[in-house]
Amino acid sequence: MLSKKSKNVLIALAITLSSFLVACGDAESDETKDAVVEQEANEIDATEEDIQEEANVIDATEEDIQSQADDIDSATLKKDMASLYGDAKECNPSDFTGDWTSDNGDITVSTQNKSSFMFSGDFMYVTADGDTPDARTGSLEGEAFFINDNVAICKLEGDYVNSGEEAYVGFILNGDSLEVVESEGFSCPMMGADVTSEGTYTKK
Repeated sequence: MLSKKSKNVLIALAITLSSFLVACGDAESDETKDAVVEQEANEIDATEEDIQEEANVIDATEEDIQSQADDIDSATLKKDMASLYGDAKECNPSDFTGDWTSDNGDITVSTQNKSSFMFSGDFMYVTADGDTPDARTGSLEGEAFFINDNVAICKLEGDYVNSGEEAYVGFILNGDSLEVVESEGFSCPMMGADVTSEGTYTKK
């Protein structure tokens, strides 16, 4: 039979062991919590990296689209004018306003805002040699809408388009010159035979 002293020693040992086990359990619990928190933090970092990567892709795509829009030349404009017209938007456009002249006519651009400008023009038939052998003339007017800062397109309306047809006139501002392009298959009842608005214009 154990003495009272021995019993007290055993009880003390039991209490110490219990306290040790509890402490170990708490330490393990803390380590588990720390591991979970670290894992969640890593997942948040990974998500943020994915979001940033997607944002970079979107930015690159927008830059590509803008670059393609800025690089429109007369050949592309002539070919794709109808579809490009649907991309009209507000811009910070260059100044198209003023009186412009070329060998085959004159164009006046006025009332420009962030979306469009108004224009009117008078033209005449000019041969390849620069002659004007007869009185064939023509005229155009309308509202041209910007598709980027330096390119605008007008869809002709009213008396300036044949019934059941579409006709467009495009404008490209290159520094001090204004290039005018007509859509493929262009036909306008207000333009005489072989009279065209196409050409490179300079300010008067």
